[in-house]
Amino acid sequence: MERLRTHAAARRTLIRRFSLLLLAGALAVAGLTFSSLGSAAPVTFTASADAYVVATSPSTNFGGQTDLRAGSSPDTRSYLTFNVK
Repeated sequence: MERLRTHAAARRTLIRRFSLLLLAGALAVAGLTFSSLGSAAPVTFTASADAYVVATSPSTNFGGQTDLRAGSSPDTRSYLTFNVK
């Protein structure tokens, strides 16, 4: 039984290390380095479209409304679209 626990712990450690390696590789491919992450300038994107849907009114189109809703009851989902170039 102890051998199974040791094997499971070793496997979890290996998975964590592999996950960190994948993350580091993804950052390198994206052209980011750990030293440049803290100095990156913020970028602002303006929404090009927005809408929300309400669980109790599934066929109602709220796309023309001037507000977005979140955390309300009944269940409401808000959606935003961005043109990122």
